[in-house]
Amino acid sequence: MKKPYTLIETGNKKIIRMNTARNIGLFSAICAESHAQQLLAPNNTRALPQRLARTVLAVSYVTEKGQVIDLPAGSYVAAYNTPESGRIKGLYYVAPITEQDVKKLEERAKKFNIKFGSKNRPDLFGLPTLKVSEMSFNHLLAAQRARLIYKSPSAKTPLIEMIEVLPKKDSDTISLVVEDTEGKKKTFSQRIYPGQILALARYSKDGSTRLCFVMPEDCFGLIAQDRLACRQLGVRANTMAAMHCVRRALTRVSKAKAPAAKATRTIKAKEHERN
Repeated sequence: MKKPYTLIETGNKKIIRMNTARNIGLFSAICAESHAQQLLAPNNTRALPQRLARTVLAVSYVTEKGQVIDLPAGSYVAAYNTPESGRIKGLYYVAPITEQDVKKLEERAKKFNIKFGSKNRPDLFGLPTLKVSEMSFNHLLAAQRARLIYKSPSAKTPLIEMIEVLPKKDSDTISLVVEDTEGKKKTFSQRIYPGQILALARYSKDGSTRLCFVMPEDCFGLIAQDRLACRQLGVRANTMAAMHCVRRALTRVSKAKAPAAKATRTIKAKEHERN
């Protein structure tokens, strides 16, 4: 695959010059050439950079204005969304930041319950999984009990597809036919909530198809991991539509919580008036 940048080597110095307009893809190029460790994955908040990494090897890059920025080994570089980042893939405002800034971001990430650190990558199989057939899983889509968020374009990656379960009127549970440890089929029922995300994945240890419960805040990272795996296999994966679906699902959850919070404030205000 042709790289969207040119690497200029002068002595021991590697300088990245993007071949794209507005340096689209600059952050990924820096990570690739410096073997950077990712500390922060794309997240659904404006309080943090969308991506944050620490370089392992020294690297430099050229800004749009022609200025050369040097990043020694161990430097921190952040990528922030611009007003057009939602529709232009790979467009970020990229800037080096200090270690003090990183510590402040880490504290802020804790407040938003966002995972921070290269070892905290979302894991499809982090929560207990269940053996399930694709037919049983896709029955939710056919019955309009779920909405398809993402379907992997490759049959060789662990993630097969990801759905958002839709609450049904007068019902807050969902039932699926699964297999137990002895291979016997049984019905599994699970209580659902607005924005519940489920994933269908291939378990590498035995090749079985597994039903995975996914935390909403991990969706972006899991989709991004699948996109990277597809690229390594030479398969193109367009994930922008899936990212928008996840963002809409999270927005619906936020709106669903808002009336309850408002009602709580009203009750507290009335209690205060009585006192």
